Amino acid sequence: MANHSFSLVTEPWVPVLADGKHESYSLETLFDQPTSIRQLDIADPLGRVSIMRLLLAIMYAARQEGYSSPAEAKRIMEAGRDQKIIDYLHAWAHRFDLMSETEPFLQVAGMMPQGKPKDYGFTRLHPAMQRPLWQTHDPYKPVTPAEAARMLLVCNMYDVAGVHTGMNGDPKAAGGKRTPQGVAQAGGLALAIITGNNLWETLLLNLTPADNGNKPIWEYPSLKCTDMEPDTTGPAYYYTYPARRIRLLWNTNGLCAGAYVTYGNRSEWASPENEPMSFWTQDATGKPKPVNLTFGPLIDRPLWTQWDKAFVGSDGDEHYPATFLWASHLNPIISFDVIAVQYGSQSSSIARIRQDHMLLDMQRIQEHKQVSLIVDKLVKQAWQKVVNNENSHDAWAKANEVILPYLAGGKEPDLD
Repeated sequence: MANHSFSLVTEPWVPVLADGKHESYSLETLFDQPTSIRQLDIADPLGRVSIMRLLLAIMYAARQEGYSSPAEAKRIMEAGRDQKIIDYLHAWAHRFDLMSETEPFLQVAGMMPQGKPKDYGFTRLHPAMQRPLWQTHDPYKPVTPAEAARMLLVCNMYDVAGVHTGMNGDPKAAGGKRTPQGVAQAGGLALAIITGNNLWETLLLNLTPADNGNKPIWEYPSLKCTDMEPDTTGPAYYYTYPARRIRLLWNTNGLCAGAYVTYGNRSEWASPENEPMSFWTQDATGKPKPVNLTFGPLIDRPLWTQWDKAFVGSDGDEHYPATFLWASHLNPIISFDVIAVQYGSQSSSIARIRQDHMLLDMQRIQEHKQVSLIVDKLVKQAWQKVVNNENSHDAWAKANEVILPYLAGGKEPDLD
């Protein structure tokens, strides 16, 4: 492998829709021409979220505190690019080599299992082994470095729980096994991505100011199998959170032939300031905790039906992501997607993925009590149709037609 290298900074690996064409861009090209990109061209929602969080982490690291004001963000938005981000990528390019033998991107160099590993393919890394929405794929067929990079990000963000292979150098491993430690970092969150007219606008709308310092994983010493302690806890750290320890395996043709995956740092969800893309509430002690939007049958209902839970509670507590307030300074009507994972038994598989799209006039947040009354009425009407054996999809679709225009800034619906 000494002759192989794959730099995420200069090699094309991010699928995008640019100037009406399906392209694959390097990080350098993406940040040099972001206004030409309409959106990430990735069907898999977990892949989109994982890459979006990486792009935002790079921007936070380059700017440290993000953009200090909406006026500055608007100026950069109109400029169409930010040279500081390009300069940052060039300065840290040595940590973005997917195949490096000493500092591979988001991996543990030379990581080896205790004894014989359970699997030499993509059992943990490849989404086809854990969820049905991915295309059929032989888990032992080598993949390109570009595909391996995308799979690596998804695995680190959304890997399932269950027993993992124990690795040499891991003090928590024994007998070739690593006991369950929960799902990976993003797996416990419902995440919103605010969408703009192009990728550059989308990124800036999601880049809230941060004051906790921003140091992504690649700015730390190379990962080992032991837990690492951060010295800053801003979004850049949590967007690249080392919930797993991974090593990609390469064949002589420069293709990824498999991976070793085990537990890393235990996932933690500290505060809305560190995870501004997530919905938040409080536990009984007043400590922040993520809102669960995939509980039981509620995953089948539109997001607006959980207004008190996801947006504003009956006591006036705000649960929506911090990015909403930031984006509202640039545009009072917010277009956003929400993605959340429902894991299966013992969180050892991905059962379903929640995907919602909404337009929200932030004025409705101020009118939350009236919105809550309207939501309650519509939920009761739709639910009555469901219990009367009407098609549940049709019942919620008809309710959507009534309330979605209102939430987007239209007139209040007449429910009498």
